Amino acid sequence: MKKLVLAFALIVVSFAFVPVTVSAASRDKNYVRFVNYSGYDVVVIYAAFSDERNWGRNLMNGYVMRYNQYYDIYTNYRDYYDFKIVTKGGSTCTVRDVWMDSDMKFIFDGDRCYVQRW
Repeated sequence: MKKLVLAFALIVVSFAFVPVTVSAASRDKNYVRFVNYSGYDVVVIYAAFSDERNWGRNLMNGYVMRYNQYYDIYTNYRDYYDFKIVTKGGSTCTVRDVWMDSDMKFIFDGDRCYVQRW
């Protein structure tokens, strides 16, 4: 019985060291990380399909994104999107017609906003 327990323990330990990786292509969802490098508090994030006329609801649900903080949103759909942020003071920054097929960063630095792929 002790040999059986020892053999089982060795098998479990050997599997603990098998490396596991997951690529972005193998996941069902992509995400956009909104990063605030400005001196403004961001209080609203909108995302909509590019052919929509309505922004829909605020995706931040009451969260305030301060300097050097980030906020992630996820999507299951590969399509063209428009992204818009609104600061506490009411300033806006919008990026339109972004093809969403992989993980991306939406960066706001106070003067401009832009999207880059990871």
